[in-house]
Amino acid sequence: MPGQDTAETAAEKASVAAATAKGPKDLDVTLDTSQSKAVAKINPDDPIVGKGRMLHWHSKGNKSFEFTDFDGDSPPFGPPAVSANKIMVKFDPPDKPAGDPTIRSYEYTITVEYDETDVKTESDVKAMSPADGKGVIRN
Repeated sequence: MPGQDTAETAAEKASVAAATAKGPKDLDVTLDTSQSKAVAKINPDDPIVGKGRMLHWHSKGNKSFEFTDFDGDSPPFGPPAVSANKIMVKFDPPDKPAGDPTIRSYEYTITVEYDETDVKTESDVKAMSPADGKGVIRN
């Protein structure tokens, strides 16, 4: 009948409602300066995030730095809102085929400025992320 939701549409609405009800997913970015080259790290570095959820990266730790860039494919990442103290991005990956339990990984890189130098994120996740150390969001 016209006006009634199909199972797929109802499932999509439920997924978006659940992701929205949870609010944004907060991710902490810290700076490790103990090595010769500073490294920005993300915690948690491999979160599983629902479709339609907002992602917020915040500065955490005792080192002062500014966010300068977010680089990730679109989709699943919407246009980033980058300010000196946070990055906000909507996570909206393509739908999976019905019944597909596969958890997919989506890579991204965050750049911060520390001591007048650009520092890119590195992930501690070895099995889920490539050798280049990019951050990973799973869905």
